[in-house]
Amino acid sequence: MRFLMFLTVCILLAGCGDMDKFQESRKEGAKPVPKNPEVVAVVGEEEITIGDLDAALAKLLYNQKKLYESSPDRKASYLDALINQRVLSSEAEKMGIDKREDILQRT
Repeated sequence: MRFLMFLTVCILLAGCGDMDKFQESRKEGAKPVPKNPEVVAVVGEEEITIGDLDAALAKLLYNQKKLYESSPDRKASYLDALINQRVLSSEAEKMGIDKREDILQRT
């Protein structure tokens, strides 16, 4: 858990330096169009399908799962969290954080 928090903070701090690139890309408005109608989100080149979302929900504790499945808004908020997790993971890999010796020792 501490490792995940550490990783999140590192990526967020590193990402703050690229705000100009982010704002430019938002101006361009280029959003990838999913080819599969079951795709609910696209993170970089990776598509998140309804099946991926359901599989992630299935890993939760019973009460948490029922909470997120109780309304479309709550399910959408879980999808947002899943997207954030995938973005952070992707950025960590790009930065090579997953290959650092101190990180490997913690896992």
